[in-house]
Amino acid sequence: GQMLVVDNYSIQSSRIVRDYLARLGDVVVLHFLPPYSPEHNDIERLWREVHANVTRNHRCRTIDDLMNRVTWYLRREARQRRRSHGTINRRTLNRRAVA
Repeated sequence: GQMLVVDNYSIQSSRIVRDYLARLGDVVVLHFLPPYSPEHNDIERLWREVHANVTRNHRCRTIDDLMNRVTWYLRREARQRRRSHGTINRRTLNRRAVA
């Protein structure tokens, strides 16, 4: 089956999810990260970088201004990472993107 790595958010082990996975059989297998493991979770590293470089002590007057700064930062980081790592495949970018 396909492995899905999850971060122990309580809904991921809820009865509804367990029942759904049981109906799927071995199609999807959940792999739970240790309870707090930011070093294994790309999004945790990205949030830390965004917070350190954009959201901590910001002076934006509106949430729209703040979101524009976050978007600008994420796009800049993606461009820099593409340059420094050569061609990055879409899966890698999606893992690092914020929805």
